[in-house]
Amino acid sequence: MSGQRSSTGDTHHAGRRLLLIVALVAAFSLLPVAQAWAQGPTTITLQEGLDEYAGTADTYIDLGNPDTNWGEADRLRTKTTENADALVRFDLSGIPAGATITQATLRLYAIDHTGFRPVNDVLKKAREAISVNGIFFMPWITLRAHQVLTPWDEGAANWTQAMEGTAWGLPGAQKDGTDYHPEYVDELVGFYGGDQWAEFDVTELAQFWLDNPTANHGAVIKAYLHYSTISYSFWSSEGPLPWFRPQLVVEYE
Repeated sequence: MSGQRSSTGDTHHAGRRLLLIVALVAAFSLLPVAQAWAQGPTTITLQEGLDEYAGTADTYIDLGNPDTNWGEADRLRTKTTENADALVRFDLSGIPAGATITQATLRLYAIDHTGFRPVNDVLKKAREAISVNGIFFMPWITLRAHQVLTPWDEGAANWTQAMEGTAWGLPGAQKDGTDYHPEYVDELVGFYGGDQWAEFDVTELAQFWLDNPTANHGAVIKAYLHYSTISYSFWSSEGPLPWFRPQLVVEYE
């Protein structure tokens, strides 16, 4: 009869409505993914005093001043032959838990460098060969960033202790596997001069810190040039100009 609708037609209409609903649900569920893909990864710079960030802890430990804490100093020092090492730690709580860090760079701004003591005549001649008008140009050094394993306090750490009443595994935080991880995270070979950034790739370490916040004890920067004693200074988180304080630049998604 002309006034009746076939059951077959109703089934087709119901099927189309169901497919439309499924398509809409799928589209809305994929919208955040599409938006994230369109926006790309997020990059933030953690630097004391900028963009309301206040989570940097840093100091250095110095063999020449074993009982002195330098947590309020405006600079960090590293000195070859294990005479001084710099400690730095960043608070990553502003990065969403579960995020994937695709790139993380630790940056320290070098101010100056001092000291060169040749230990034999060969090195004395080498010194003369690379001096101009009596001014000696400092040799290149190697800087290495290691993961710190022992908890430390910015206001108490010194050559002998990590925190008040808690000693390092060895003085100077030199017990590998206890105070620091023996495998360096990154190294700069041939670093030389002031007024420039020393940059370390700490991507995997930053991911570890994000995933294990209670194990975030920061990084220690060690300087190497075993035939000479050289000290390098970097601005600390108490430095006078916030733009030159230690940075952790993190890209995540």
